Amino acid sequence: MKWKILLLITLSTQIVLGQTPLRIEGNTPNLYIPHTVAVKETLYSISRAFNLTPKALASYNNVDINTKLSVDQIIRIPLTTNNFLQANTKHGEDLLIPVYHVVQPKEGLYRISINHNKVSMDVLKSWNQLTSDTIHTGANLIVGYLRTKQSQWAFADTKKPESIPPSKVPASNSTTTTPIPPSSNTRHNDTIIQTPATNINTSMIGFFEDAYIHSIAGNVNLQNVSGYAASFKSTSGWQDKKYYALMNNMTSGTYIKIYNAANNTYVFAKVLGNLPEMKENDGLIIRISNAAAAVLGMNDAGKTTVQITYKP
Repeated sequence: MKWKILLLITLSTQIVLGQTPLRIEGNTPNLYIPHTVAVKETLYSISRAFNLTPKALASYNNVDINTKLSVDQIIRIPLTTNNFLQANTKHGEDLLIPVYHVVQPKEGLYRISINHNKVSMDVLKSWNQLTSDTIHTGANLIVGYLRTKQSQWAFADTKKPESIPPSKVPASNSTTTTPIPPSSNTRHNDTIIQTPATNINTSMIGFFEDAYIHSIAGNVNLQNVSGYAASFKSTSGWQDKKYYALMNNMTSGTYIKIYNAANNTYVFAKVLGNLPEMKENDGLIIRISNAAAAVLGMNDAGKTTVQITYKP
């Protein structure tokens, strides 16, 4: 059957990850970074990298501190005053890594400021080199910096950061801001990893993010539908973040946003075709590839209520 063939497609091209951008989720006071567990990672190694205690990380994720993590499991990294820098404080030899927020439809700088610890709009504009308050849906804005140590940040997909001239992160209550200087070969105590503020396709929300944003551009009458979702096994998505879906009454090739309100996570996917007519699909509105299901925190054996957003 055609749909079975589609599910078995193997995509050989892989995205070479120079550095995985850090995406922020949630709102004040519950801000966090979703982290996908890699081989041999533990609560201890992850907590060390993100400048947390293992106890705090385990508690935030409601797991036992001795829990063995599974590869591709999603762990939420809480952003606290200890590991999330948004003000002008002494940080010595700290490694500062930009944390990004994806601009949502009808979202402005003021709302982004309120949702991220009321960080100053002037500071947001400085960090992102904005010359006005105008921002665009889908843009990736720096809203703060993860504060850790180079010796602790040992993820394999992260390039060694360039040293730049000393730059204090602007205070969140300041009305004067200074843009972060360009890179330099001079060695200094303060190290900041710079990543592009736009066109980031390697995040966990998926490769099809830009395609979805382009498909809904200028459309204010987006369709939302909610119902049960389940997963199907696919070899795609685990490395390239290309997530796929099967959904009835949807044109093949449509790009959709899938949102799980239970844990405030979402992904972008491409519809391959309709759900097969079989008993296992009774009551479902969608099946998504298991890589996408893992990002959404879905149970492989069960059903999860999701919201689908798309251009009708």
